[in-house]
Amino acid sequence: MAVAEKITYTSTPEQVESMHAAFDRALEEVRAELGQTYPLIIDGEERSGASTFEVRSPGDHDIVIGRFAAGGEADVNDAVAAAKAAFPDWSRRPWQDRVAIMRRAAELIRERKFRLAAILILEAGKNRIEAIGEVEEGADIVDEYASQMEENEGFTRRLDSLDPHERNRSVLRPFGVWAVLAPFNFPNALSIGMSSGALLTGNTVVYKPASATPLSGYEMARIYADAGVPAGVFNYVSGSGEAVGDPLTHHPDVDGVVFTGSREVGWDLYKEFSKDFPKPCITELGGKFTVVDRSVTPGRTVSIHDTFEEAGSARDRAVTHESGNCRQWPDWASQAVRNHRRVRAYPAGRAIPASGCLKAGRSCSAGA
Repeated sequence: MAVAEKITYTSTPEQVESMHAAFDRALEEVRAELGQTYPLIIDGEERSGASTFEVRSPGDHDIVIGRFAAGGEADVNDAVAAAKAAFPDWSRRPWQDRVAIMRRAAELIRERKFRLAAILILEAGKNRIEAIGEVEEGADIVDEYASQMEENEGFTRRLDSLDPHERNRSVLRPFGVWAVLAPFNFPNALSIGMSSGALLTGNTVVYKPASATPLSGYEMARIYADAGVPAGVFNYVSGSGEAVGDPLTHHPDVDGVVFTGSREVGWDLYKEFSKDFPKPCITELGGKFTVVDRSVTPGRTVSIHDTFEEAGSARDRAVTHESGNCRQWPDWASQAVRNHRRVRAYPAGRAIPASGCLKAGRSCSAGA
């Protein structure tokens, strides 16, 4: 399958129109597949869970994205065991082989770009530009990590020594089994970023998608398999945080964890993960942002794009510095409320108009 042309600021109207036509076809194909039941993938084999959970589109609750296997502690144990068993062979493979496999994964992401983006629109509520951009970002992340491995020759370096009979070198060694817990707001790019870094460096992965966006994670698992990642190296276990996340992050054979999500969950994970000895725990934690404006005036615009771009991490406070003209705050606040009312919601899959408050690809100010 040919890789879809990348759209940039220099793309012609004909190229953009061709992109939209290809995207519309992919969207219809994804719509036709909605409502299926999706399994777990452990040691390269699909398996059902003890039960399933249903996921509906956030933009239209009448749309059933699918029914997904609800994993449990037994599934987690099997997935960790499979990852641990696959670790010796995967970690001993030449780093060049792992780079080649992951570069193939990046190619497949680009080949399936519109399909993956269509899933993001229906499953995560993104608009067309954001969805395509996220998928492109995921492929770019894999290529960047692969380039770093190549530029640093697998991070094996000869070191200086004081004694002529002494030979020193620094060697990158993988940890082992990593738990990767993904967020709902960037289920494609962040899942790929967290998992591909672990895989490239010789680790194996047990991956838990966010319960709101498991289809994006399932598609990622299929891409890794199609790219040549061996069975057991990447395992996909969908389910709740209580049933899957907790036993996974507390499993004694998990050697590292990377998590993107709430501050509360991430902070507890950081404190509890290393009980007997230090183990790597990487957390990217979200929260509500505060916008600080030092020059409040009635005519100053209020940025809607910056407020809502971080899906799931919207700013919910606006603060003016004491040096600002606080007497004008009521006018500024009233303007913000009026401008927020100008935001329009568009049905899932519909292209965002290139004008108005949600101008695609541009910073969207709520002011006049």
